[in-house]
Amino acid sequence: MAKKYALLTDHRQGEAFRVALGLILLDDEVDVFVVDAALSDDEMAQNQLKSCKEMDIPLFFTEPTEGMEPITKDELALRLPGYDQVIPFF
Repeated sequence: MAKKYALLTDHRQGEAFRVALGLILLDDEVDVFVVDAALSDDEMAQNQLKSCKEMDIPLFFTEPTEGMEPITKDELALRLPGYDQVIPFF
């Protein structure tokens, strides 16, 4: 049975994106939430982000980020109980 994961990160975005890509290989559902940080411009994060977009992994940002789905911290808090597992990357 597929599981539903929430990955939360701030500045370790490359790692969170990479793990999200691995989890979808198991047919699990994954949402990535970037909290209190803008989109990282480091090479690893950008490469993994491109793959996440290609695989249609939902990406949410609490900080305004062009081209990304916004979410408030209150909305995030309400969504977290709906996941089987929450994995922090802080």
